[in-house]
Amino acid sequence: MSDVLDLDALQPQSKKVKFNGNVIEVAPPKTGDLLRLSQIGSKLKDAGDLNSDEIDKVTSDLEGHIKRMIPELQEASLGTAQLMSLLTLVMEMGMPEQMAELKKQGIEVDASKKA
Repeated sequence: MSDVLDLDALQPQSKKVKFNGNVIEVAPPKTGDLLRLSQIGSKLKDAGDLNSDEIDKVTSDLEGHIKRMIPELQEASLGTAQLMSLLTLVMEMGMPEQMAELKKQGIEVDASKKA
C-alpha cells in the first residue's frame, strides 16, 4: 500500500449536460451541496406526507439549489424529469467510483446503521 493518500485521484470529474442545444459543464458538487441535496431528496421521498405548500417549497428548494450549482440554467424552466435527472447526476458525481460499483451489485453501505 502506498504511503501517500492521493486526494487528486478521488476528485470527481465534471460532467456535461445538454439543454436547449447548448452543452453545459457541470462541476463536481461540494460536500455542502451533497448534504443539502440529500436533505431535499429525503423530503421528496416523503412527498406523500406533505401538504401542497410543503411540496411547492421542496420543489422550489430543489430547483433553486440545482440552478445555484449550474448558473447556466438560472433562467431555465426545468421540468420534473429534468430536475430529477440533474439531481441524480449530481449525487452520483459525489459518490466515489468504488461505492457506485458496490451499489450496482446491490450492496448498500449505510454508515448510519449501528452494529
